[in-house]
Amino acid sequence: MSPACHNARQLDCRALSSGSGIMLGSTVIEINGVFLGAAILVSTSGTRRFYAAHDSVRALHNELLPDLGALQQRIRQHVRKPGRQMV
Repeated sequence: MSPACHNARQLDCRALSSGSGIMLGSTVIEINGVFLGAAILVSTSGTRRFYAAHDSVRALHNELLPDLGALQQRIRQHVRKPGRQMV
């Protein structure tokens, strides 16, 4: 991520080219202050791709969901499963 795009809560890097397409924007995903990754906006319809940065959610890396709310819910459900631990 370029320094020009960095912001603690909202990363807004409109029309940045990546290796697999265009990133229209992104949102930091965290639970209880633990940074888990970023929800990358990949279409104008709201579709988000999850970039996992924490081992507890690595299984969800690159998952596509229709919107930010659905992605956040999917991550919360995954983290709450028994045996999952965020350190």
